[in-house]
Amino acid sequence: LALLAEACGDRSRTRTRGGKKMAGQRRAGLLTPAGKLREALVDILISALTFFRALGPFVLDLIRSWLQPERDRLPGRIADLLDPKVFSRLAGRTVEKVEFSERLEQHANSTDRAWFKVRFSGEEKDTSIFTKIHARNQLVRALMSMFDVYRNEIDAYANLEMPVCTPKVHIAKWTRSRFCLALEDLRAEKVTFPNIWETNLTEDLAQKVLTTLATIHVKFWNNAPPGCWNAEHRPFRGKLV
Repeated sequence: LALLAEACGDRSRTRTRGGKKMAGQRRAGLLTPAGKLREALVDILISALTFFRALGPFVLDLIRSWLQPERDRLPGRIADLLDPKVFSRLAGRTVEKVEFSERLEQHANSTDRAWFKVRFSGEEKDTSIFTKIHARNQLVRALMSMFDVYRNEIDAYANLEMPVCTPKVHIAKWTRSRFCLALEDLRAEKVTFPNIWETNLTEDLAQKVLTTLATIHVKFWNNAPPGCWNAEHRPFRGKLV
């Protein structure tokens, strides 16, 4: 750490005295092999420290969740939500019945997901709900948690007022190592979700998709809402990452 601090300090002073000269040397390829190696090593060390800085909260939250009573944890598996008591606690509403819908559990790269039929107390019909939790793969789960992707998604659904049709949020909870998001299934509202494997792609469909994306971008262009990160302010973004 002392060597890293010294190297960073030396590099900072060098840039202060002759930052333009160093930048010009890099562009012109005039840095000596030793200088290039030194720059690369410092960047690697900074990235490694950034990574471990992000890893700490994730590991501590894992330990905390293991020590918590099961009734206070966020679900560890998507099937945990089949328990009406668990779903009731997370949704803040009494649930009488939860079962998988005709669409079975799926495992995506970044999340576990499933469609449920939920009967809320006092309602005569089941509500179709799409639910996702953290990934089963521990490495993917760690990276998505450490780099704030899960929290950012929770915040976008729960707190942002979008200029397009968005689902009602039934559950939006996260910790540093877990997250759970349960949304209204918009298929019941005749909303379609085209994909390149099953949908007949047409110019009209492409125009609708691009128009929807443009509508969202126009509202938030150069004005990222509080709580959401953008390309310049992503947390723990190391040089190599």
